[in-house]
Amino acid sequence: MTDTNPSQAEQAYAQAKKYGEELARLYAIEKTRRQELETTTQKLQAIFDTAPNALAVIDNHLTIVEANPRFILLFEQSDDCCIGRPLTDFLPAEPLLKTIQSMEAEAASLGSVEIEITEPVFHTLLVALAPLHNGQGWVLILHDLTERKRLEGLKE
Repeated sequence: MTDTNPSQAEQAYAQAKKYGEELARLYAIEKTRRQELETTTQKLQAIFDTAPNALAVIDNHLTIVEANPRFILLFEQSDDCCIGRPLTDFLPAEPLLKTIQSMEAEAASLGSVEIEITEPVFHTLLVALAPLHNGQGWVLILHDLTERKRLEGLKE
């Protein structure tokens, strides 16, 4: 015959019930956090996709991780064919690397460089760079200065 103490069983049940309630509470909190994160992600993706300037995210090897439709249009590429390609397929490496090195040396959170490209058509671009958190890469914003430069040339 086994000797079981009813009070121990009741305590174990109460403790298990308490753990269950705590898990349910944590699950509800986590579910809310996930929904908030998903909403924030959707908002940021909408901003990225509809921004008036060309945007790209690159890793530390200068490989394109993300590019918005304006970037793809600027370089006359088909959808998502930029992803995984070196940024240097689209922009000259030297001015970008110098700017990145300068920013890293100064621990700067923003940098920019003016670059001219000839392919697919001539453009003058102001490339603004910002490092991602924990050195995970860079965000690039490309402002097309071509028309402004042309107008300035006409004024002169």
